[in-house]
Amino acid sequence: MGRRMAPALAAIALGLSGGVRAAADPFPVAKPESVGLSSARLERLAQVIRHDVDAGRMPGAVVAIARHGKLAYYEAFGFLDKASNAPMPKDAIFSLASMTKPMAAVATLILAEQGDLLLNDPIGSVLPELKDLRVATPNGTEPARRQPTLQDMLRHTAGVSYGNRGDSALHKLYEDRVKGGNAQTPAEFLQALTSLPLFYQPGTQWEYSYG
Repeated sequence: MGRRMAPALAAIALGLSGGVRAAADPFPVAKPESVGLSSARLERLAQVIRHDVDAGRMPGAVVAIARHGKLAYYEAFGFLDKASNAPMPKDAIFSLASMTKPMAAVATLILAEQGDLLLNDPIGSVLPELKDLRVATPNGTEPARRQPTLQDMLRHTAGVSYGNRGDSALHKLYEDRVKGGNAQTPAEFLQALTSLPLFYQPGTQWEYSYG
């Protein structure tokens, strides 16, 4: 369990209009073949992105692929701002939004592989604030039959949702109390979730969420 994963790490930032530039930190550079990658196959990736830019599916993109601690591929495509034809710089900054979810999932899986946690651990083992959750019912609330697990949180089966995914009274409460981004501190965010019931019993339904 202590063995560490050593996959190729690929960071693909899809271009969004209004991206912000920032200086990139120095990073060791290597040819793709020197770290076990193929320049020819990376060019296939570039062709697909160029095609999507030309077809108007996205304004631009920055693709960075690192392996064994070295940057093997780093290219910019398309436009930072299509309206003004401003080219996409390699050091553009993008709003990641829900792309933070797979990053958190990778970190969780690394910890699981190292034996630091189990995916079926209850959420209360790492976030005690979420230990005693309740579930909404037509007549009020009832105790959750079990705690959501880390796996439930990762796969959106914990019973949590977003306020904008419906028009029920509970959705409205979620929208009013739970804020994304920097609108709340982590402690405030957890307090808001704790104050609200789940939409479903943990593990019973899939619902895209804050999980």
